[in-house]
Amino acid sequence: MQIYADMDRIDRIESDMANGLKPGYEQVSEWMETLGDERLYELARRIRMRRDGRRIDMCSIMNARSGRCSEDCKWCAQSKFHKTDIEVYPLVGEQEAVRGLEGFSHIWLIWCFSESVTDKWSPTVRPPRLGGNVRMGVFATRSPFRPNPIGLSSVELEKIELTSDRGPVLHVRGADLMDGTPIFDIKPYVAYADSHPDALSGFLGAATFKKLRVTLPDGVSDALPEGLIDVLSNDPRPRYHDDPERVYGLTFAGKNIRFTVSGGKLTVIAVE
Repeated sequence: MQIYADMDRIDRIESDMANGLKPGYEQVSEWMETLGDERLYELARRIRMRRDGRRIDMCSIMNARSGRCSEDCKWCAQSKFHKTDIEVYPLVGEQEAVRGLEGFSHIWLIWCFSESVTDKWSPTVRPPRLGGNVRMGVFATRSPFRPNPIGLSSVELEKIELTSDRGPVLHVRGADLMDGTPIFDIKPYVAYADSHPDALSGFLGAATFKKLRVTLPDGVSDALPEGLIDVLSNDPRPRYHDDPERVYGLTFAGKNIRFTVSGGKLTVIAVE
C-alpha cells in the first residue's frame, strides 16, 4: 500500500539525514511533490526530535525594566502587597499586537528566571514559608529552580503608550521581575476564567502570616523610599530566622536598610 511505502521512504530519509545527508533545493522540492503535507510534517517532526529532543527554543518579546534597582534581592514577592512605581516594559515594535489590550485592568506576564537557569534541578525544594527546613515538590512551589525556568506574574496594567522609537510601552504595577528579565508572552487577565475565590492554597494556606509593626528612628521617615514600609511590615526575613538580637539588611530602591525584629515589632536602625 502507498501509505506503507511512504513511511518506509520517510524511514530511509530520516536515516540518511542522521548519517549526514544535506538535501538540496531540488531534492526537497521532489519530496514536497511526492510525499504530501502529512508525510512531510512527520519527516520534519522526526528530524526535529532527533536533533533537539524535547527542547523548545523561545525568544523574548521584550525585556522588563522592573524596579528601582537591579539587585537580585529576595524580597521581590513583596510587590504583591504594595504598589510599586509605574514601570516601563518596551514591547515588540508592532503596535497592532496590543490592540484591545487597553481595555483590561490586569495582564499576565510569562517570563524567564534568566538569573536562575541551570542544567540541573531538584524534584524537591525548601519553601521559605515553611521555614526553609521542610521539602516540598518543586511543582507545589514557586521556586525559580525548575526544569523549565518559566515565571508567571499577574500585574496591573496602568496604561499603554504608543511611541515612535520604542513601539508600544506597557506601564504596569506590582511586577516581581528583576531588571532586564526576558518576557516570552503577555495575556489578558480574565476575571471569569482566572479568578477562583474559593481556591485552596495547600501548605501556604496553613502557614501563619502576621504583619509586623514598623518603628522608625527620628528624622528618617522623610528619607524612606515609597513602598518600603509595606515591604518591611510583611517581614522580609527568611521564615526560619527569629533572632531578636540579629541585625538584618535589605537593599531597596538603592538604599541599604538595617533593622531588627522582636515581639512582632520591626525597628529600623539605619538607612544608608
